[in-house]
Amino acid sequence: CLLAAVAGAGRAIIRVGQLSPAAAMQPPAPTRYRTLGGRRPLSTPWISALERMALRHMIRWPLRSALTSVGVALSVALLVTALFSIDSVTFMIDSIFSRSERQDATLVFGQALSPQAAREAARLPGVLLAEPFRSSAVRLRHGHRSRKLAINGLPLDGRLGRTLDRDIEPVAPPASGLMISARLAKLLGVRIGDRIEVVLLEQDHRVSEVTVTDLAQNLIGLTAVMSLPALDELLRTGPRVN
Repeated sequence: CLLAAVAGAGRAIIRVGQLSPAAAMQPPAPTRYRTLGGRRPLSTPWISALERMALRHMIRWPLRSALTSVGVALSVALLVTALFSIDSVTFMIDSIFSRSERQDATLVFGQALSPQAAREAARLPGVLLAEPFRSSAVRLRHGHRSRKLAINGLPLDGRLGRTLDRDIEPVAPPASGLMISARLAKLLGVRIGDRIEVVLLEQDHRVSEVTVTDLAQNLIGLTAVMSLPALDELLRTGPRVN
């Protein structure tokens, strides 16, 4: 915008500087309009004087009129985009904290413990509902592509930490296999039914193969979800929770 304004002003100054002083001091000559075929098509009683002037300018300078229309359209598009960002943030907050991560607090242990720890946490004063989860750092590989992240093990009937599908509706973790976010599937180049390698980083870097059974919608970060029993079977350490 600054370059366009400077260019337009500079062009006008250069044109004025090229005029002689006598010509530069004279007022601009009024625009001369011509009739079309000896008739005045705009001289009708249902067109006002202002409308007639606007239509004459549009017909005489079509390029200027088109560029003005494009500029107005772009300004409206900019306003719509700015207001859309407010709605998108509101939608993300509602999806994450009202539909997906619905808990009031998350308790993380220093190491994986027995599921009895989750039952003891549920008996703390003021706790209405407590759900266990398990998380393990892994590296997912498919061909030459790989991503380092954490696989989250969730209960099949979870009500607090839930995974959303493409319609932003809660979906239970698969009883077997791995559910990953659509963005992670695109980065790894996998589809439903493909098998990917899982490198367990918290253990002996053992490599296992897991089938991608479903795709989830995630607005922030990359997600990989399994059911708690399936993750326990993959890690081979028995039932544990984080």
